[in-house]
Amino acid sequence: MGANFHFDEMLPGIKQENKDQVKDLRRQVEVFTYGDGVFLRIGPIGSENSGEHRYTVQLTKESGSNLRDAIHSAMQYMAWEP
Repeated sequence: MGANFHFDEMLPGIKQENKDQVKDLRRQVEVFTYGDGVFLRIGPIGSENSGEHRYTVQLTKESGSNLRDAIHSAMQYMAWEP
């Protein structure tokens, strides 16, 4: 059984983390399920689907809910959502 991706996009990074001075400041961000776990993975700047130097965390029910709530709260703070 393979991974089931729920989010898989290149999102903007920040200039301060561009140590290799690559032109594409985006990072691969993925949310996926595998087995009975939910995972969040972020890749290096300028590297799409490379499979190298990625950072992956497993989310628990509580940490996933907290992360969802924090993103929603930040979006409301920026007036991006009602």
